[in-house]
Amino acid sequence: MLCLSMAQMFETVSDLQTGAEALRWRRYGVIEVRHGELAAIHLRPWPKLVSIFSVLWGQWYHKHMPGDCLRLYYNQPIRYPNFLAVKFAVSARGTSWASARQALEVLDEIARIKGSDALLCDAANF
Repeated sequence: MLCLSMAQMFETVSDLQTGAEALRWRRYGVIEVRHGELAAIHLRPWPKLVSIFSVLWGQWYHKHMPGDCLRLYYNQPIRYPNFLAVKFAVSARGTSWASARQALEVLDEIARIKGSDALLCDAANF
């Protein structure tokens, strides 16, 4: 059984090459892109669960926060380890197409590192 310290539970990767081993084994993360460039990948010890509160918070954040920032939450489901699922995305008011594209390119690279068969997204917009 893998035992992680508190620091490892919330590990941050800023380079895909040097962080490849952590990305390969960790199931849950948040890709953070600012101004069209990868800022960090924040690895989480638990999956992102979407609730009405998180949707309302995301809408508030997008409406009130300036800047070019996108956070893309992904999970690798335990029952389907060969898949990555996009669970949630939160953007600031001024998020550019370049930032959205970069987040998806990083997600694609994480899927390649993990050897995933497919990327999944259950899209909804309230």
